Amino acid sequence: VLNPDRSLARHPLFQTMLVFQNVPEASIDLTGIEATNFEVPADSSKFDLSFVFDERQAEDDDETGNTLFGTIEYSLDLFDRATVEALAQRLLLVLRAMVADPAARMSTIDVLGEEERHRILVEWNETGRQITPT
Repeated sequence: VLNPDRSLARHPLFQTMLVFQNVPEASIDLTGIEATNFEVPADSSKFDLSFVFDERQAEDDDETGNTLFGTIEYSLDLFDRATVEALAQRLLLVLRAMVADPAARMSTIDVLGEEERHRILVEWNETGRQITPT
C-alpha cells in the first residue's frame, strides 16, 4: 500500500507546470474612459517551476501574425536566477530550431549553445594533468 509522506511545502501531484494562454484579451468599451492593462509582477511561485506562454495579436497594422511572450516563474528556494536564465536560453535554442525546421525530430535538436558545449566538453573535461605519486 502506497502511503507517501505528504509535505505542505509542495504540491502533491506535480511541481512543474506549462501554461499556454491563447485566448484574445477582452476589450471593454467605456465611453469617455481610457483603460489599459497593468501587469502585476508576482512575488511568489505557486509551483517549483512554471512556464507561462501568452499568444498576442499583432498590434501594428504593419505586423502580421501573433507574438508569443514567455515568463518563467520559479521557487527561489530551489533555483537561482542564473540557472533559470540558462534554462530559458536552452528553451529558446529548441524553439528557434523547431521554427527553422518544423519537420526535424526532437532527438536531433541541440539544446546546448556553442559556448556551453565547449565548456562541458573541453573545459570541464580537461583530464590531461600530471598526478604526483603519493
